[in-house]
Amino acid sequence: MVKDKKARIMAILVGVIVILVLVLLYFFVVRPSMDNFVLNKQIEGVNFAYADVVSQIQSQGYFALPLGQNEAGEDQTLVLVPYVPPQAPATPAQ
Repeated sequence: MVKDKKARIMAILVGVIVILVLVLLYFFVVRPSMDNFVLNKQIEGVNFAYADVVSQIQSQGYFALPLGQNEAGEDQTLVLVPYVPPQAPATPAQ
């Protein structure tokens, strides 16, 4: 009876240790690799969106970005166009 009780306690302690090792393995190995994967996919998505906006500006000359509705229920759109800085005069002023 005493041996059975000790064996049961040992089995419970081994189970607790295994669970703790699995939790530590998750937090220090699995989760950082998943976070790294998610971060890489977010960066890839941002780069894709940026390239799409730039290509559309180059082909159409503008990019219309819908922003939704304001308080009055009117649709709002942000229009992006390439910036052309003003040219300085070729002849100096006298």
